[in-house]
Amino acid sequence: MSQSTTNKRAAAWGHIAINDRFTVSDIATAIAEPTEKGREIVKEFEKRGVIEQVAGIGVAGRPKVYARIEGQEPVLGRGHCGEGRVVRRQSRKTKQQKMWNAMKMHKHFTRLDLQMTAEVTDSHAKSYLSALHKTGYVRFLVKVNAGQKSKGRLSRYSLLRNTGQWAPLIRKTGVWDQNEQRFYPFEPTGGVES
Repeated sequence: MSQSTTNKRAAAWGHIAINDRFTVSDIATAIAEPTEKGREIVKEFEKRGVIEQVAGIGVAGRPKVYARIEGQEPVLGRGHCGEGRVVRRQSRKTKQQKMWNAMKMHKHFTRLDLQMTAEVTDSHAKSYLSALHKTGYVRFLVKVNAGQKSKGRLSRYSLLRNTGQWAPLIRKTGVWDQNEQRFYPFEPTGGVES
C-alpha cells in the first residue's frame, strides 16, 4: 500500500467521520479520485466492518447509502497492528531459493554441495536438480548412474540458465521461471543419477 493510497483512505475516513451518511460518489469527491477508487475504499471499509449500507439499492437515482458503525474505526497505514507498532512481514527464503542461490555461487556443484550450502535434505536437492535438469537449467558435467559401483562419487552439475534473482518454482508438469514469467515443461531424460 503506497503512501498516497494510505492518505486517500485517511481522507475518506475523515469525510465519513464528519458525515452521518454518504455515498460512493461523496467519497470519490472527497478524495478527488474517480468513482471506482471511491467504490474500492468503501468496499474495503465495509469488509472491515467499520461502515454499513443503510439505504439505496445501487442503481442510478437510488445509490447505496452508507453510515459509520459507532465505536468502529479502521486501522490505517501499512502493517499497523493497533498498538503503535508496525508489523513487518518476515521474508523467509524457501528451500528452492536457497538451492538456487547456492547454484549461482558455485561454478560446478553436486547434491552434497547444495545440501551443505542451502541446508536442505538429500531428497530435496535430488528432486530440485532433477526438475531443473529436465527443463534445461542445469547439465551434467559428470554423471554417475545409480547402481554403478561409484564408491561414493556424486554427479556434478553446472548451471546453464541463470535467469535472475528468483528461483525457478517446481510445478507438476514443469518449472515456472519467476524472472522471465515463463513456464518450461519437463522434457524426458534418460537414467537415474546418484
